Amino acid sequence: MHKSTPQQTVLVWLAVAVFVLSLTACGFHLRGSLGDQKNTSVHFVVKKSEYELNQIISNYLLESGRLATDKESADQTLEIIAGEWQKRIASVGEDGVAAEYTLYYRVRFNLISESKQLSDQLITVQQDYSFNRSQLLSVDSEESQIKRSLSKQAALRLIQMLNY
Repeated sequence: MHKSTPQQTVLVWLAVAVFVLSLTACGFHLRGSLGDQKNTSVHFVVKKSEYELNQIISNYLLESGRLATDKESADQTLEIIAGEWQKRIASVGEDGVAAEYTLYYRVRFNLISESKQLSDQLITVQQDYSFNRSQLLSVDSEESQIKRSLSKQAALRLIQMLNY
């Protein structure tokens, strides 16, 4: 069995320390909860009701203890101006009927704090899905699932913006 000398041990620990320091210096962070980034309070205002999006953001702010009750006590204000759904035909089948759609969700918002003022910003998320005329009942269910998924994606993007 090979025994390492004290100099080799020191060199190994030194190499590990340099590696760890360089990794953290470049901005690398292990995956974790989104709430680890900042501990600021947020005043959340909704001008147009977007239920799914509002619930996700409100629950996150409430659970992380960051939901401010009024604008004066908040470090940031997130104001949802509007949310808009749009469905477009992505492809047409041989019979001239839509075979695939793209569902878009656009959220307009303002994010205001002492260090930044983002006015009338837009987040867009989208997803394609296939249309099968023989399964009309499942199409509505699939579209509502996609809408929930897109709402979650938009909410996570907004939450990430709050954290930076």
